Amino acid sequence: MRSCLKNWGIPLVGCMVVLACVEKKTGDELKTEPHSGNSRLSGQSSTGNKIPAGARGVWHKVEPGQNLWRICKTYGVDMEEVARLNGISDPRQISVGQKIFIPGAVSLKTVEPYQPPGGDSAGPSMPKPGPQPPEPLPPDTPSRSSGRLLWPVDGGQIFSDFGIRSGKFHEGIDISAKPGTAIFAAADGRVVYADDKIRGYGNMIVIKHAGNLSTVYAHNRVNLVKEGDFVRQGDKIAELGQSGNASGPHLHFEVRVGKEAVDPMKYLEKRN
Repeated sequence: MRSCLKNWGIPLVGCMVVLACVEKKTGDELKTEPHSGNSRLSGQSSTGNKIPAGARGVWHKVEPGQNLWRICKTYGVDMEEVARLNGISDPRQISVGQKIFIPGAVSLKTVEPYQPPGGDSAGPSMPKPGPQPPEPLPPDTPSRSSGRLLWPVDGGQIFSDFGIRSGKFHEGIDISAKPGTAIFAAADGRVVYADDKIRGYGNMIVIKHAGNLSTVYAHNRVNLVKEGDFVRQGDKIAELGQSGNASGPHLHFEVRVGKEAVDPMKYLEKRN
């Protein structure tokens, strides 16, 4: 199975990608002349873009706090199609300043960056100069962990480890358990993705933690949290299932430091 985040996206510009204010109006509008289909986009896969000659649309410039899922949702277009046209093999890896072709769009739209709940709602925030660092966890909600991640499933059995598997690199661990088994937040953090838009991975949740750490939970039967929620370590966030391309009920669990996948077993607390 490919890594959950190899086809994800949410992504996060910064993991989530992901926590900053709009710097200026997004994008450069495609003029009336048709697209030549010959230019390459930054951050693309080696296959290049697949934008047909004569395609109509706009070029959206990625700003801090935006991700491919938010961009496509704002324009009302299919994320997988946009990724395919732009040659983006990993939607999580789009970069600030990258230009993305939005097919069928007739004008540029402002894509709101990720905003945590509880902020100033008196009016729209003014643009801030330069990219902003990821938002730290609230100081009044310290983690209850002792520096280790909580085991994300009550019980369960690991049947696929981190590392090379069938000639491909598996960027997480797979934990089998009964359908409906509770899935818990491994640590305090902010939910930056909770949806089923990534083909093959079904209902998926991504949580951003302190220390540039994030965790991924995929193939859930149902997600019980939404983007923007703050969760505490041990909170029930989902129920285990086999949504997406799963051979049986299990949790695909990843730990990432920045954009790099790391072995979850080096971070998880020891099981009794």
